Amino acid sequence: MFITNRNALTTCGALRLIKNRAEALFNDYGIATDFIIFQKASRINSPSREFINAGGDSYVVGYSKSSYLKSLKILKNTITEKISGTDYKAIFISQVALFIDVKEIKKQTTSPILMDFHGAPNDVYGSVKKTSIIKYISRRLLTIYYMGCLRYYFKNVDGCLVVSNGLEDYFRKKFNPKENFLFFRVPCSLSTELDKFNYLKYREDYRKDFGADENDIVFVYSGGIEPWQCVAETMSLYKKIEAAFGHRTKLCVFSYEIDKARELAGDDCYIFRSYKSEELEKALCACDYAFLLRKDITTNHVAFPNKFLEYIKSYLRVIATPYVYDVSEQIKRDDLGVIVEMEDDAKVVEYVQKTQLEKITPETVSEVIQRNSFKETLKRVVRFIRK
Repeated sequence: MFITNRNALTTCGALRLIKNRAEALFNDYGIATDFIIFQKASRINSPSREFINAGGDSYVVGYSKSSYLKSLKILKNTITEKISGTDYKAIFISQVALFIDVKEIKKQTTSPILMDFHGAPNDVYGSVKKTSIIKYISRRLLTIYYMGCLRYYFKNVDGCLVVSNGLEDYFRKKFNPKENFLFFRVPCSLSTELDKFNYLKYREDYRKDFGADENDIVFVYSGGIEPWQCVAETMSLYKKIEAAFGHRTKLCVFSYEIDKARELAGDDCYIFRSYKSEELEKALCACDYAFLLRKDITTNHVAFPNKFLEYIKSYLRVIATPYVYDVSEQIKRDDLGVIVEMEDDAKVVEYVQKTQLEKITPETVSEVIQRNSFKETLKRVVRFIRK
């Protein structure tokens, strides 16, 4: 059973991790997952709604501002009903823990209970700009409250899934969990297999769509448009790179928040697209270099962005700052790109000049994808569930 109030309905990074992981658990290991999803009612029938095919059922409890408390009661009743009526091998709680008393769940089942973490909560709000003082303070207070809740849960659950080694280290230092507490590192991974991925065809088709000729160097940013994702900084760095190469470069911006991206770009003529995940991986093949710039804050230190493996699968070299620790380590170890500071255009230009005719080898791509695949990283989780 997987209980969450993350956005597990419409296209976003949280859904991508939750969906791909659950489907891999079912397809590779035959372990089905039921979902209880507490979510904004407006997302239930959204055109960007996706469905998780993980062998189980999904129970969506929608809420609005006016119905929130009533919906919360329905959520708790649904959890009680499903847990008491099913012999689950494990129960996962993702973020919704703020509203659920894990001790009450333990009274209803002997199943182990684990948390699911995609990142550290402490300074996301500190990185948010262009917000009112009242909103900033309220978000800070919510973060402090959330951290208090997490201390309670780390004392009462059996373990948790984390996306990076950095996140495990962070939680160990922050909450000092009991000695037998279990951490399972399961980073964001991909859903499709490499041997079904026709890179050359996709590259030809999408470069034609983007108006890129054979000699153009195509850069890309793919992802959301939140401040900590440094989209404005990415566009600023690209302008300096563009000046060095003249008209031989293009920048693609792929995002489900495409209007926000256009607003950030202003009058700059970039290629804007919004793709569902299946097509995104294909479109990325048209590009040569991908941006993954992040600031020096804890939120980034412990993250493992979905886009990293999507970039690698599409044979892109990654231009990254050193602050997403697990990703930075892999880039350096496997020669997957270049590590730079935010405004270091000279180093990027030098790197592009050196590598623009060299793709990452298929062997390296295969090794990196396999190492980070859910089939590989879920092995310990599977052994735990079956035991």
